[in-house]
Amino acid sequence: MDLCFLDLETTGFEPKEDSIIEVSFVRFRDGEKIAEFDQVFAPDKSELSDFVSHLTGITQDEIDREGQSLVGQRSNIQELIGDSVIVGHNIDFDIRFLIGNEIDVSRNPRLDTHELARILLPLEESYALEVLSEKYKFEHADAHRAMSDVLASKDLFELLMTKLADLPTSYLESVQEVLANHTDWYAKQLFLDTLGVQESAFYQKDNFYSAPQIPANTLEVELDTTKPHAFRLGENQASASKMIALANTLGNTGKPSLIVSPKLDYFADVAKLPTPEVVFAPERISGFVNDRGQLDNLETTFYLQCQLRHHLGFRGVFFFDLFFKMRGFWREVCQIDAQTETFQAIFKEKTEEPVLALSPDALFRFIDAPELQDRTLIFDEAEFTADKLLHFPTQSLSLANFLNQENETGAAAQFFIHRFCRDFIEPQLGHQIGPFGAKVLLDATDRLPEFAEEFAKFVSPESQDYWQQWFTEPAEKLVRWVTYFPNSGNLSLHAWHPDDWRALKDKLEHFPKVMAHRYPFLSDENAFWRVFYGINECASLDVGIEAIAAELQIPKDLMSHTSPDFNQFCSEQIATAYRDTEQNLVVNFSSLETMRHCFDDLTQTFIADEYFAIFGEKVSGGNGKLWQLVQKNLDKKQILCTQKILKPELSDYKADTLVVQKFPFSAPHPLLQKIEEVMKQSGQSWWDTWVVPQLVANLHRRVGNFHGLKKVIWLDPRENSRWGKTVLKKVFKS
Repeated sequence: MDLCFLDLETTGFEPKEDSIIEVSFVRFRDGEKIAEFDQVFAPDKSELSDFVSHLTGITQDEIDREGQSLVGQRSNIQELIGDSVIVGHNIDFDIRFLIGNEIDVSRNPRLDTHELARILLPLEESYALEVLSEKYKFEHADAHRAMSDVLASKDLFELLMTKLADLPTSYLESVQEVLANHTDWYAKQLFLDTLGVQESAFYQKDNFYSAPQIPANTLEVELDTTKPHAFRLGENQASASKMIALANTLGNTGKPSLIVSPKLDYFADVAKLPTPEVVFAPERISGFVNDRGQLDNLETTFYLQCQLRHHLGFRGVFFFDLFFKMRGFWREVCQIDAQTETFQAIFKEKTEEPVLALSPDALFRFIDAPELQDRTLIFDEAEFTADKLLHFPTQSLSLANFLNQENETGAAAQFFIHRFCRDFIEPQLGHQIGPFGAKVLLDATDRLPEFAEEFAKFVSPESQDYWQQWFTEPAEKLVRWVTYFPNSGNLSLHAWHPDDWRALKDKLEHFPKVMAHRYPFLSDENAFWRVFYGINECASLDVGIEAIAAELQIPKDLMSHTSPDFNQFCSEQIATAYRDTEQNLVVNFSSLETMRHCFDDLTQTFIADEYFAIFGEKVSGGNGKLWQLVQKNLDKKQILCTQKILKPELSDYKADTLVVQKFPFSAPHPLLQKIEEVMKQSGQSWWDTWVVPQLVANLHRRVGNFHGLKKVIWLDPRENSRWGKTVLKKVFKS
């Protein structure tokens, strides 16, 4: 069979709106090159932007000199590709663009090296082509130029074929029936034709995973566990190390502990207690296949991925490397609940560990388990755990599962959502639902019997009464809200009762606990802790963490954050800070849109500087790809643009200056809106009790990402407000 390795460069993501600006491919027959094509094209739809030029290396000057018309080359491209198998990384993107530009390759078979890599290369940090090329030493000198990507994808394909041949025979036998009878995925024949090996040198669990080894550090502290203690967090990685040392100290005195953290990445060396939803259930994978009958390409990839990782002995979702398009499948193959035999065995195994880390949701879910009762709770980032504690009692029902069904139920769900949005949500909003969706808090007097009967068909029998009452006769003090997201078309109903929240706080009261926090805890301003944890008094604990020492600098004449020129102002300030800094510069943005705008501005400003490198979270790719790019360009002075990035690797990133664009407010939420109303009615300050502590914690967390910061440059003019001054004073010394 002929293999045609192909890649395109385009001005965007939509074939109808964006242009192909480069086509490159090489066609092979029995290992011999029989055709090659490499050409730049003039845009015929959307124009070449600075961002695309920076990303691809294709300049307007090159297009002016060498760019041809795609229309004149269509027949030549189609003839050279012929009936070959088209191979590439995320190749469906390229195929869509070719078809959208009247180059009909719809009947050509396709092999996607991205799909194959996710199956055959477990636990890669990133599956981006340039990252894999760097790791496996492929020829990829000019990443994102089409011919460079073509040659790299050929090298990757050849590597993947060697890994395919090394698959365990027992694994291949376990997937044979599904591949033979339940999918038309073209690559299936590669697996069916492979014999595999009895003893695989590559596919062994030890090659991909090593058990956590907890550092032996301890602290010289005296801890009276009959009362709560608290200590102030510093840099993220340093604080995590101190919490592990504290847990070890307790363990040495015969007191097991639980580290409760909303960011478990920082506790990689500590055993984790999962929830059922993150544990693979091998007995359910056959149901995933049977429910569909025939698997499409994505579903087949997911099936093979899960089966191989299960074969290697992996259980948690972290080890399954789920592509974002696959994440909706996981609920069909995970443990159903905590009572399954598999999960009970994991729970027993994990709770024998003297030091255990878990998420706040896992703690609140298993808070009554006898195995946890004698443990000391060490709360990492207690402000964010309080947020989880507040939201945990929420009952939710989503219609997402029904929307994906191509039957009468799916159609009924779509009709119900349309009617509910039209007849309830939009009248409540007073306008049409915007592109970012809607979150609507219901009033206590709202009764919606006209929707109740129709909604009943989407509810399990055991939940019927609860959700019927939600519509018609909600319990006193029950808080209800709805969320709708246009991108997915999904509608969800939510309910929360204050008595459930209070009951959960009461259960926490009986545990010995240490509260690691970012907002000043031991002061007269402890209303946050009293209201949201029920803690009135707490002893101070010194674990030797230094406060953030970075100097706060506020430029003169800050521009209003509502001004249309604010983004341009930020770009200019960032450029100035970059020129003044000795090491790397980090910029924290409030939104992805603003980041993209400034990214484009900065790229254009420094485009001629060969020592300049700029990377943006969600602009340069996923986190794994981002860190590979950062490491690869350590010889250059860098700007790292972030929005919400929280990775342990940041502690090793050499940056002396951080620019903060805006105060990091949390997203609005209907439950918080209701609690704000109640607190105001009782004369309490919602702003001081909840908003300021969350702002302090959010900002402190972001600054605490970076080791050795010398200064923080502040661009939000609200720093001059009463609350702005309060927040900055609680985070910075100066």
